Amino acid sequence: AQAKVKPGLSLFFEAQDMKELKAKEPFDLVFCTFDSINYLLSESDIAHFLARVNSALKSSGFFMFDSVTEVLCNKHYGERSRKVGGVRFLERSSYYPRRKIAITTFQFEDGSEEIHLQKPYGLRELAPLLRNTGFIICDKFSSPEGELYRPGSERLVCITRKNGCL
Repeated sequence: AQAKVKPGLSLFFEAQDMKELKAKEPFDLVFCTFDSINYLLSESDIAHFLARVNSALKSSGFFMFDSVTEVLCNKHYGERSRKVGGVRFLERSSYYPRRKIAITTFQFEDGSEEIHLQKPYGLRELAPLLRNTGFIICDKFSSPEGELYRPGSERLVCITRKNGCL
């Protein structure tokens, strides 16, 4: 992404382990995309992450993230064959509502396997954590295309800002 920055623009991109986020200088904007927040399996892990994001932002900074909700996990399970970028694999998804854990296994043609554990979070779970770590929710959507978030949405795309700015 850094290589594609147009001359004259002052943009800096950095990718880090979200559990150990550190900023040498504060950022205007932090993105957490591709359901990454769902890999944090406890609310204390999320609170820790949000506090780190807050400290990595300028006083007028914004934080944008997306999350899979329990609605999607209850609908998206089973087994399907897929091909992405020329790579074929079998995807098996299960959801355990009592534990609120989604397990997705990717089995590749070479016999290798990846196992992903995720916990779904909706606005009900995330709003208090955001508030307690110094964020105000500016807007919320159910898709990157801008559909409004409602109870029952499968996804949450949330735009927040540091409390006390603007």
